[in-house]
Amino acid sequence: MTGRRQHHVIANTFGVITLLTSLFPLYWLLTTSLKPANQIRTTDPVLFPHPVEFANYQTAWNTEGFLTSLKNSVIITALAVGIGIGIAFFAAVALGRFWFRGRTLFIVILILIQMIPGEALFVPYVVLSQDLKIQGKMVTLVLVYISFVLPLSIWMLRGFVRAVPKEIEEAALVDGASRAKAFRKVLFPLIAPGIVATSIFGFLSSWNEFVYAYTLTNSPGQYTVPVLLHSFIGPRTADWGAVMAMSVVFTVPAAAFFLFVQRRAVGGLTAGAVKG
Repeated sequence: MTGRRQHHVIANTFGVITLLTSLFPLYWLLTTSLKPANQIRTTDPVLFPHPVEFANYQTAWNTEGFLTSLKNSVIITALAVGIGIGIAFFAAVALGRFWFRGRTLFIVILILIQMIPGEALFVPYVVLSQDLKIQGKMVTLVLVYISFVLPLSIWMLRGFVRAVPKEIEEAALVDGASRAKAFRKVLFPLIAPGIVATSIFGFLSSWNEFVYAYTLTNSPGQYTVPVLLHSFIGPRTADWGAVMAMSVVFTVPAAAFFLFVQRRAVGGLTAGAVKG
């Protein structure tokens, strides 16, 4: 076996092991949601449910407040990601295309903000929500999640903006395009893959967040799904079958989002060509 072939075999083996290791928690989540109660907490792990049961899904679906919590999660995450990425995009264009006094300081502040632990901001968020009289409302979580999304999103998108040569926009202007059309038809499509990658980060940080959602909501009607899942776990016992089933349902919107943005990412890679 040649050295190059041996290198490929080792790399492929490592890749397969990494893939299986990453997929096993998802497999265990799915199979546990299909197991009867006597096969979930056992000394001998049951790798394959027998028989396959959907009672856990019925329990999760019929749980009071589940659909409301799922709707809350979708609305809060969509608003946080949509508004946050929109603001971050225009901020990144300003930082990447224009010079202004204090630009370097602003970039340094963005980096420093990302170093602040989320727990350190907990008290200021609570005090501000109380002063603004919005504590316990979904708009509070939207604003908090936007503040989580913005710093890294601006930093990431700035890199994508700077990677697009100014000559491409200038060529579009020479061809007769207006500044707005060059921005819309040239710059935006070329940055689309970066927007997709940044949106995924924003989606994950908002969709799975628990601490602030648990603290800043006052009633079950305002819970997100992570908070509702916590209610199934008691100090001595837990309905793990229902928890796993609810978690599987909770991943469906996330999977749909990833499939949607993946198609847009491929389109963005081939768009934005300028007539020579």
